Amino acid sequence: MNYLDFEEPIKTLREQLEQAREIQDKNDLDMTTTIEELEVKIEEVSKEIFGKLTPWQRVQVSRHPDRPYTLDYIEALTEGNFLELHGDRTVKDDKAMVGGRLMKLAEKFNRPVVTLIDTPGAYPGLEAEERGQGEAIARNLLEMCQLRVPIICIVIGEGASGGALGIGIGDKVFMMENTWYSVISPESCSSILWRSWDYKKQAAEALKLTGDDMKGLGLVDDIVPEPLGGAHANREATFQTVKDVLISELDKLQKLNPDKRVNNRLRKFSNMGVVAG
Repeated sequence: MNYLDFEEPIKTLREQLEQAREIQDKNDLDMTTTIEELEVKIEEVSKEIFGKLTPWQRVQVSRHPDRPYTLDYIEALTEGNFLELHGDRTVKDDKAMVGGRLMKLAEKFNRPVVTLIDTPGAYPGLEAEERGQGEAIARNLLEMCQLRVPIICIVIGEGASGGALGIGIGDKVFMMENTWYSVISPESCSSILWRSWDYKKQAAEALKLTGDDMKGLGLVDDIVPEPLGGAHANREATFQTVKDVLISELDKLQKLNPDKRVNNRLRKFSNMGVVAG
């Protein structure tokens, strides 16, 4: 199991727990009391650490190497009944995007659209711009604003820039508890403002990129809780929570008239931000 720098106390306690179990198994000694005390201590320390994560630490958790990715969620939520569709209307198959029932096709057959967002941002290279990346993102925004079927978007990891916003227009937009959503990553922000990545922690604070920040600003609808230790700590519980949220929200959205649903969606995003004369 991989540990982040601020999880070192948890790592130490878990190593002690494994040692106690190993001693009990190999030497036929009763270590029950020690094991139970360590298990309680691990939970206490985990609650203390994850109960006061800084914005930068949440960014770190969102990038945890053991964290479930889009295909993990898809496999769990569809129970294996998923057929990936390939191709791109502009150049070629986009390896950064996994699509099942694509949006216009979903609308044609009256099926809801669910997007799972996890991207460090749109590729800023010359080649991407030459091939119409900006137009592709803009077209997605337009299409998602007009789709007559329910749309739910969930940030499951990193939600950066146009890469995230391009599939982030929904009737409901959620963020997992340990994710971030911003126009730029803390490192890139730091390199622009301070000419160095050394100020990424300060940048994370200033960007207001956590779920609590985004909900407080009215930019996302709600936060999906994660198990103690992050989504990777208990994948099954994470998948079940997301599934329950999707079922509940889709049930509400499907009861609305399509015209009302589209109007609500447009009004929701139109009301974001402040316009100064």
